[in-house]
Amino acid sequence: MTYPDSPSQSRLNRVAVSPPPLAERLEDRRLLSGGPRLLGVTLQGSATACTGIVMKFNEALDPTSAQDIHDYSVGRVTQSSSSSDGIPFLPFLARPKVSPIKNNKVVITSAVYDDATQTVTLVPSAPFKAWKFFRTIRVKGLGSHIVKDVAGNPFDGKGIGAASDLVFTYVYHHGKHVSFRDADGDVVHLDLKGPGEIFLIQQPHKNPSPMVFMSGTTSAKSVLTGTVRKAHKGDGTVVLAELQGTNSVQTNLLTNPAFSVQLVQP
Repeated sequence: MTYPDSPSQSRLNRVAVSPPPLAERLEDRRLLSGGPRLLGVTLQGSATACTGIVMKFNEALDPTSAQDIHDYSVGRVTQSSSSSDGIPFLPFLARPKVSPIKNNKVVITSAVYDDATQTVTLVPSAPFKAWKFFRTIRVKGLGSHIVKDVAGNPFDGKGIGAASDLVFTYVYHHGKHVSFRDADGDVVHLDLKGPGEIFLIQQPHKNPSPMVFMSGTTSAKSVLTGTVRKAHKGDGTVVLAELQGTNSVQTNLLTNPAFSVQLVQP
């Protein structure tokens, strides 16, 4: 034999299924409205003397926050806390030079925002070795110094619809012959004949489209070629985020349909 629920039990059931308060629903809605995101990074100058770091965003930014140098960090993580680049300074022999590196981080003197291109260019205190010190880059969406869009939404570094930091890590390869795999597994070989060497800087995961730099090359004798071996699930084409030094090398990368170069720097 069964009995109907008591009045007190019925009231408990009604409380349990009642909708959440309006404030909670508005909070959920706020968290799902993502802020600006980073689309890509390129470098100015060369692998041995980088003069700027250019970050491309997906929407217009608040200029004040975009130009706050405390929103960004560039450098490398090591066990050493030395701020030198391996060259000792003797104060009684010469005046100190401006160092682009302090505690293994690039000293950023300004962040220049261009609203037309939605880019921020980080300017170091002096040219620095990108292959050595452009190893991590952080853009902040949490804390007291953060990037915001024009509506005030904080930077969404992780693409989760809420404020979050972003950290990219980079590795580098150099030499006459450099190989890597692109995002869908295609195997890429770059070969340099003649004077100079190749410097390749790329993210090891997620978006391995590399930045390729020439060093010590001459237009009369240096020849850069590339080949792509299609993987089982690949498309047979590779994207290079940047190719620098095209005036000092002969290359087929700009005409080879297997390569798509997003930024060409002479």
